Amino acid sequence: MLNDVGYDLTILDMAAHPQTDNEFRSYITNNRFDVIATGTLLTKYKWIKWALSVIRETNPHVKIIIGNSIATSIPDMILEDTEADIAVMGEGEKTILELIGKLEKSESLAEVKGIFYKKDGVVYRNPPREPIENLDTLPFINRELFDVEAYLALSKYGANEPFPRPQEEIKALNINTTRGCVFSCTFCFSDFWGTRYRFRSPESIIKEIKELQAKYEINYIQLTDMLTFANKRHAEKFCDKMLEEGVVIDWSSTIHSNFFQKPDPRNDMIAKKMKDTGCVSVGFSIESVDEAIRKSMNKKATLDGFSNTRNTLLKAKIAATVGFVMGYPEETKETINKTIDFCIEQNILPVVNYLTPMPHTPIYEYAVSKGFIKDEKEYISNMNDSKELGINLTKMSDEEFKQNVEEAVRRGQRAVAGEALNFETPTKTFRYLSRDKI
Repeated sequence: MLNDVGYDLTILDMAAHPQTDNEFRSYITNNRFDVIATGTLLTKYKWIKWALSVIRETNPHVKIIIGNSIATSIPDMILEDTEADIAVMGEGEKTILELIGKLEKSESLAEVKGIFYKKDGVVYRNPPREPIENLDTLPFINRELFDVEAYLALSKYGANEPFPRPQEEIKALNINTTRGCVFSCTFCFSDFWGTRYRFRSPESIIKEIKELQAKYEINYIQLTDMLTFANKRHAEKFCDKMLEEGVVIDWSSTIHSNFFQKPDPRNDMIAKKMKDTGCVSVGFSIESVDEAIRKSMNKKATLDGFSNTRNTLLKAKIAATVGFVMGYPEETKETINKTIDFCIEQNILPVVNYLTPMPHTPIYEYAVSKGFIKDEKEYISNMNDSKELGINLTKMSDEEFKQNVEEAVRRGQRAVAGEALNFETPTKTFRYLSRDKI
């Protein structure tokens, strides 16, 4: 958005080119900016706090803007505890243009919707910005601003098994096609929290796919959304347009776990269309087999619906990538083993995440109210990714809980894959999400 209107923009892409702390400090020290905008995930809070202190030390007069989910989830803490001047909430496209315009003219920020900002040590909270209703009005990402070749070189390692072609031949890029979700699971937080589910038109998505094919000769597109297709009609329209336009590409997406709720010839027809247009794999989650845990999660899914969705996809030779969350208060050794038994029955390679309560979620409020989180700042500063146990809400001891999870996951991996993929820490299984024979 900033580049398109002509601002002098420099991008330091630490995803494509990771830097040591010393390299980051050197870069910031040797360059001067009027504004530095950054963002990351909440689990990087400790690092971003340090990085903002380096920015302030080396660029004392710069305005520091922070966005992404770290800003949306804990704006007060970010502004009170770090050197950030402004937190951008939720969608940033319209906000950043208005905000930079105000800063350029040294005008008041009081009327800029969608931000929290700090002035003279006081944090001000502006009203939220209205959601962008028509996502088709947004420009496609200008990937020329990034080192696309670095992403393409790594993309074959991000594709899930089974591979649609030899792994070394995969050239993939990702597209976001939706914002938000139609569900409200008690453990889930996103930048679009509190807004309705919105999706781009098939015409818009396919136009971007064609551009990426022409520019970068990609053969795989990953639709990396929280929820790509909320219903079958949405998926079928996309597939019909793909067939009409004659687009040939492998693709993966996300759906909900009761997408194909019951056996139905129409469901088989839609799944076949997905396969015919290049669908390789679809991600969805049941999270837990235990009904009481799913109720606590507010997970609107049934085991029958999940099983039928999976079977419908398998009949169409589409692989399923499935995730689980363990660690709700109701979790026991029995519920852990029941979930893994279900994985073995369904021939699902168990990929398990530990519950990580996130601010602004019901399970986080529960953890605070019950005293599991006594110091919120300390908890957030020490958050791990969900592959490691960070907090234990169950009645089991930490050691017992971890042992029960790891033994069960290892058992499931051996049963489905014939091996434990990581003997030392079986939960740290990232890529091998499917062993479906398609």
